[in-house]
Parts: sequence; C-alpha cells; structure tokens
Amino acid sequence: PRHIIRTMVEMMEPNPARGETICDPACGTGGFLATSYEYLLEKYSSLESIHTEIGTNERGELEEQKIFTGDLLTPWRNHVDNNMFHGYDFDTTMLRIAAMNLIMHGVEAPDIHYQDTMSQSFSTNFPQASKNAFNLIL
Repeated sequence: PRHIIRTMVEMMEPNPARGETICDPACGTGGFLATSYEYLLEKYSSLESIHTEIGTNERGELEEQKIFTGDLLTPWRNHVDNNMFHGYDFDTTMLRIAAMNLIMHGVEAPDIHYQDTMSQSFSTNFPQASKNAFNLIL
C-alpha cells in the first residue's frame, strides 16, 4: 500500500546533499523509488514554489492537490536525476514499467537493471553495486 511505502521512505529520510544513493533490489514497478523522488520534491520545495491544482484521488474523486517543484534541489539536481535511484528486478516487463514510472515522475536517467539480486551472479554482474554502493536499501 502507498501509505506504507510513504512511511518507510519518510523514516529513511533520503538526503541528496549527503550524496546518498537509493536501491530497490526488487523494484517491480518502481514504487519505492518513485515515492522517494516525490518525498525529495516535497522536502526540497520552497513555500513560494508550491502550488495547487485540482486532481483525482484514489477513489476517483476530484480534490485539490499540492504540487511540489523541488526548486531547492538545484545544487544536487544532477545527482538526483542521474545517480541517486537504482533498481533491479528479474521481470523485464516490470523493468520497463519502473523506468517509465520514474521518468514520468521526473527522474531523467533511472538506473534500472535486469538482475535477480538474490543470486550469486549479482556480485559478478554488478561488482561496484554489491560492495557498499548504496546508502539506502528499500
């Protein structure tokens, strides 16, 4: 459920200023990674940049929603767009959906790979990633 994902991300408090990287070793559709990006947009938006628009909620009802621009992410934008989010899965359809999901949320170059992270081949195929490469594992 989305509220559980959101709570977990909030507990981890991802921080691009520290150069943190986030990995989801079984990313599926990229929900944890996309929620992490949404969290950053919300946390790093100045009050002046936040605006509202009418949107549809989970029940299909119209409601006013806040739009966060992430304007305070500017110093770390390259890191956020190109180096912060990493996902692995062994379902090629899910990989395509995860990449599309992150791109639609605004991540320019999500790092999504085909890999069963529970297999021994992970450390062979991704030696850098298998040795303390990530700060947060969701």
